[in-house]
Amino acid sequence: MIQDTINLIVNRYRKLGYKVKNIKWRIVESFAYSVLAPLSSEKTNDIISIDDAAFVDLKNNKAAQMFYLAHEIAHCATDANHGDKSFEEA
Repeated sequence: MIQDTINLIVNRYRKLGYKVKNIKWRIVESFAYSVLAPLSSEKTNDIISIDDAAFVDLKNNKAAQMFYLAHEIAHCATDANHGDKSFEEA
């Protein structure tokens, strides 16, 4: 389940010293949100939006969940974007 993977990753970040909120997820349609971001984190850093097509690919693929969700949770943990040193370290 997606939420179980999110919780696992959040706990790993917390063990590394990051202050991470409890993160939830939701399914969105990318054409209404952003065609370039099948996964994205909200500015509140506590919700990850997953495109409905990306969800189909992620829902039964634990390795993909660990990779892509860890990336989004790094945004939440650091409140930083690509290229920022704190994001890259996370």
